[in-house]
Amino acid sequence: AEYQELLRLAGKEGTYAPIASEQVQSGTPIPEDQQVDFGEPSGLTPTTLFFTGQGGHSHAPGTLESGEDASERSWEQTGASLPLDQLPANETPQSADKVLPASVVADLEIDMLSHDVEEHCRLMKKKTVDRFLDLKRKMVLHERNAVDAERRHGLVQLSKKQLELDLTKEQVAQLKDRLGVSTTYIERCCHLVARRTWQIQGYRAIAPLWAAWKLMIEHNKKQR
Repeated sequence: AEYQELLRLAGKEGTYAPIASEQVQSGTPIPEDQQVDFGEPSGLTPTTLFFTGQGGHSHAPGTLESGEDASERSWEQTGASLPLDQLPANETPQSADKVLPASVVADLEIDMLSHDVEEHCRLMKKKTVDRFLDLKRKMVLHERNAVDAERRHGLVQLSKKQLELDLTKEQVAQLKDRLGVSTTYIERCCHLVARRTWQIQGYRAIAPLWAAWKLMIEHNKKQR
């Protein structure tokens, strides 16, 4: 009874007869009256036809069964592709793998656009960082050049004065009080000025030397 019910559901009621398991195991040919004519080869095996329920479609291509609407098979005749949600069960047109719903296409386009935007932002960020680093290098270089120019300007002015300090202990004491530096530092500055080797000592030596030079001018004026 269960076997006949399966046959009825498959649309082939009365066309199948039980086959003894001995025939299958022994390889005995099935009698012709028990064989089923599946029509023209369609690429589907009898097992597939049986379990998918397509065995009942014994009509010729393009013909209708009783109770079947013409619109249901219009896509077979015209070759038009129906939306995936309107396709008959277990049937898909050959071009189904090429037809995507609009929502899926939109999602893919959004994903691609998002990827493009992300890639663009990454490149712009890299360009911005590179530009910032380049600007920073230029600023540092400009600052260095400005300091060097100021240093050179100060050195030139000092060298024009041909400053040669030969201070007495009293003058050293005056510089110490006025500048708030140690005696050793003042003597060092005087030594550098006298030897002209102070130029290699850098920018920090200029201010105390200028102060020392001014003090010497004032001291000389008082002496006169």
